[in-house]
Amino acid sequence: MGKPHKYSLTDIPSTCTLAFGILSDEQDYRLCWLLNKSFGLSLIRQPDLPVATAQAPQAQAFSCFESKGSADKPLCRLVSNRSREGLWLTEHRQLDYIMLIHPTDEPCAFTENLKKTLTMRIPEIRGLFGLDGKAFANLL
Repeated sequence: MGKPHKYSLTDIPSTCTLAFGILSDEQDYRLCWLLNKSFGLSLIRQPDLPVATAQAPQAQAFSCFESKGSADKPLCRLVSNRSREGLWLTEHRQLDYIMLIHPTDEPCAFTENLKKTLTMRIPEIRGLFGLDGKAFANLL
């Protein structure tokens, strides 16, 4: 196995919707437990998120977990990129999950800490990629 590459996510502004692509072999409930334990989140299972795309016009159901925002933590949502019917983001086939963080007006210490330490604190996360948050703003 080759040397892992690390990419900086510091260039993503903290005042817009943040979207991360996550690579992990873990099941969705296990990944949520790891995120809850490592970052003090309270991700809870929500009804599956129905998504229809141009490639798949019939809505597919993707598992969804949500953590309500608080004074020190923004609203977060973890959505699977895979369903029984196929992929949501076909251009990012390698991604297993999409983590969305609600925008805040001021830079959030929690968000900065998350961007810097997610792969270090949770070794089961093999990769983290910045995505265009504007494309997912309507999901928060």
